[in-house]
Amino acid sequence: MRRVYLMSFIAALFLSGCQNMSSSTDTSPHTESSTSIVSGAYWITVHVRDDETFDMLYKFFKDELQFPVYFHPEKWGKARYTAILAGNVILEVCGPFPIPGTELMARCNTLLFRPFESVEASAEELARRRIPYDGLKEPDQRKVNVLDLEVPVGINPATDPNGLSRRQSLVAELRARNGGSIGLKNLKEIYIGYNSKERLDRWSSFLEPAKNQKNLWYLPEEPNLRFVQDEYERIMAIVFRVESLKKATDYLKRNNILGKQSKKAVEIAKTRTGGLRIILEE
Repeated sequence: MRRVYLMSFIAALFLSGCQNMSSSTDTSPHTESSTSIVSGAYWITVHVRDDETFDMLYKFFKDELQFPVYFHPEKWGKARYTAILAGNVILEVCGPFPIPGTELMARCNTLLFRPFESVEASAEELARRRIPYDGLKEPDQRKVNVLDLEVPVGINPATDPNGLSRRQSLVAELRARNGGSIGLKNLKEIYIGYNSKERLDRWSSFLEPAKNQKNLWYLPEEPNLRFVQDEYERIMAIVFRVESLKKATDYLKRNNILGKQSKKAVEIAKTRTGGLRIILEE
């Protein structure tokens, strides 16, 4: 995890404003409060079982969906890493790593959030709510790892002044491509599984005072978090907001990667994503 958090700190250079890509159309009941711990998720790690799945996902996001690359594949120890800009969030594909409890070849693993005010303020609020965490033990250590949510969660700052131009460049690149092959606007929601009321209550304690409706929590910045009862505590799916669901569906059909369909959403075939559940909505 040390390597992931290092790259996540670097990613914080430019992601502090990525959510503005689609803010003009966002009517969700987001809330802001001085006691919020986090403002929004900006980084998701995707663990893969083998090099073949790593290469497949890298090429799928970069070449087929035409998402901008934050950094190209590199090796750290025995694992490989690459990162892709998906609107307001970075997807970091990394591995090979074991994926326990499932036959999936790829799975979203870690969520990294920006603090609402500062990492220090987030740590103080975690302590006040008696939510276990570690970090901030050294003067130059400006990250917090939240320990009792089952899904790995970190809080990192986004403060480097050099980040704005980098973010603008990648966002502009995505816009120039009209959101890539599927017309991506941003990451709208993250589905998180929970297997007991106690687990859901722990997330509630972490996310308050954000508003929620039927287990959909509206953070100050998208993506929002939707909690779904499941056997496992895990990130179950990510939801991309697209410009036109019809155009996105037509692209998936033409390329034989159309998965489940409903009136308001479609999914990318899991055979093409290593088992990742990726939902498209307007």
